[in-house]
Amino acid sequence: MIGLGTLLLGSTVWTGPLDQSVLSRTCDGAGPQVVDGSHRYPRWVVNFAVLGPLEVRAAPTGDVPIRRGLPRTLLIALLLRPGQTVSSDALIDLLWSDADLPRNPANALQIQVSYLRKTLSNAEPDGAGLLVTRAGGYALAVERDAVDAHRFEAITRGFTDLSPGESTEALHAALDEADGALGLWRGTALEDVADEEFVRGEVARLEELRWVTIERRMDLMLRLGRHSEVAGVLSDLVGQMPLRERLREQLVLALYRSGRQADALRAYDTARKTLS
Repeated sequence: MIGLGTLLLGSTVWTGPLDQSVLSRTCDGAGPQVVDGSHRYPRWVVNFAVLGPLEVRAAPTGDVPIRRGLPRTLLIALLLRPGQTVSSDALIDLLWSDADLPRNPANALQIQVSYLRKTLSNAEPDGAGLLVTRAGGYALAVERDAVDAHRFEAITRGFTDLSPGESTEALHAALDEADGALGLWRGTALEDVADEEFVRGEVARLEELRWVTIERRMDLMLRLGRHSEVAGVLSDLVGQMPLRERLREQLVLALYRSGRQADALRAYDTARKTLS
């Protein structure tokens, strides 16, 4: 497996698999962006990571800690819809159950918003201005690519089908692309609130897209002839997700092409019994 590490690329912090494609990567973040019609900020000054525990990454100041509990839940709710207004009523419903509802919910919400604004101001001088008040609610005035989950989706949307006669260079480029997408993951999607009802559908969707990307990566490695390497990885993956038919198909193929025909037959038999 490619080693994990942390690297500062331009003013983006990369945490994930490091290979030459990552080491040579640069970020397009030179120009200012217009946000909410008035605020301007460098595109990559603050990044938000939700594919694992919540992280707010600021360059050059470093990570900005967000208090657990209500502040993280509030920020994650806004990060799911960057640039869009989330109504105060919806946020109150997310933060408090009927049994825990404060006497003055609007004021309690404003307290949480004020805390987040103060915390974001530690990330950059205009950080407080990223959390804007709009008619009926609040919005986090950042672009979608400031959030790792949305960047992950953007990368996967760019995946294209590769023909049987595709060049080795094209296969390597596609593999680098898949590695880049998977390198954004540090744990479970939306880990801090993964059990909350308002994110369950989103967690399931992102996790499925992750596994589809993993399967694409395995396909590309098989096409590049890395059969023995892939066989070991796939054995672990099948152990994690025994009901994914595509992973089992890939494992049988990798074992067979590695010259391990007996193991391939056993893997096929196990797959047939498990999936029947």
